[in-house]
Amino acid sequence: MKILNKIFFVCFLLYFLAVAAMADMPDANMKRTVFDNGLVVLTHEKHDNPLISIHIWVRCGSIYEPQSIRGISHFYEHMIFRGTNDVRVGEINRTIEKWGGTVNAVTSKDYTQYYFVVNKKYAMDALKLLAEGVINTQFTEMDLERSIVLEELRSTVNNPENYIFDMFVSTLMEKNSYKWPVIGYEDTVNAITREDFIKYQKSYYRPNNMCVVIVGDFETDKILPQVKDIFSKFENATVPPLKVSLDEPLSEVRRVQDDMGLPQATVIFGFEGPGILDNPEDICPVDVMAFLLGWGESSRFAREVKEEKKLADELQVVYLTSRYPSPFYVWAVTDKNKVSLLEEELREQFKRLAEEPVSEKELNRARILLESSYIFGNETADGLAGTYGYYEILADNVDFSKTYVQNIRKVTQEDIMRVAKKYFGAGNYTIAVLK
Repeated sequence: MKILNKIFFVCFLLYFLAVAAMADMPDANMKRTVFDNGLVVLTHEKHDNPLISIHIWVRCGSIYEPQSIRGISHFYEHMIFRGTNDVRVGEINRTIEKWGGTVNAVTSKDYTQYYFVVNKKYAMDALKLLAEGVINTQFTEMDLERSIVLEELRSTVNNPENYIFDMFVSTLMEKNSYKWPVIGYEDTVNAITREDFIKYQKSYYRPNNMCVVIVGDFETDKILPQVKDIFSKFENATVPPLKVSLDEPLSEVRRVQDDMGLPQATVIFGFEGPGILDNPEDICPVDVMAFLLGWGESSRFAREVKEEKKLADELQVVYLTSRYPSPFYVWAVTDKNKVSLLEEELREQFKRLAEEPVSEKELNRARILLESSYIFGNETADGLAGTYGYYEILADNVDFSKTYVQNIRKVTQEDIMRVAKKYFGAGNYTIAVLK
């Protein structure tokens, strides 16, 4: 078995290197253009098929919301398909799908993203439709869409995985706006009025607070004037400054527990990791640390916590890059009688990580897996567009995407110890348990 594993690893590495050489990665092919109205446009020509992926990113998500109307960003995402003065209800979906394309949207804590993939001959017509819906929606049929949002909210709240995550984040964070759920609360969603939507639209849904990303089969010099013409009809606004309140480092161990009558216990153990705005130099080491600890069955936690000590039946290590400090956590499912043992083991594991260098073998495996995951995620036009928009919005610097792989390769044993000590060195953490 060990010989077969080595053969597989060598074959995987060779395949990975071949893919890395061929992949159309974030690179100098990307062009960043800023129009007079402040709209940022990122273009990357990719001529391997006749498709174009276009994303509209808006720098507003749940952290931008007033407390009384939490959930308005997600609700707004739903409303853009309800029509404008020039676009009928459902026309965006129907038309793009008629052209053989797909269209979707997602709301996060940092941003809202609207995107489609379509044949290049329909791309500008599709962008015109989507831009009109995104910026000029008239908020008709609010109560109908509200009922859909509320049903989604209830199913989310009643899901054990979402429930424990909300428990964990609201205990970990006191001031940080990431503690609030994207979907909001039933009372705040019910409180949202048409006037609230109009104010939110005029404040954030303006060209100078947006980024358009275009990847696919087109010529940049020909497509940019068309994009400029589409967005020139929309007015700018003075975007309200985001007042960010961040937490002090944990000075204690925080615990929260609830009972839903589950057959096993679900545990989240974690702490606040870096934000890309204040600590960009820590992002790659922390990403590598997450892969080293929890990616795949040969990761440290899978081997030592799951297989050797039998303290968890399922286990994942999660860190999602955000603008501001966000959770780094271990999610696990275990026997109810093993919760204390699992907590002690995780505490010792992170202490060890801060005090002892990881092996070069472990580190190299984590770097390779993270690099390959990043490259595979950028193989398609849609994946590449997502990467560009993500870093332009989160880091205010799309170039972060172009240097990511090189920075992953530079992560050292000392870097892993440094970030482990920086974010967990005091030994304080938050643990949530749902039984």
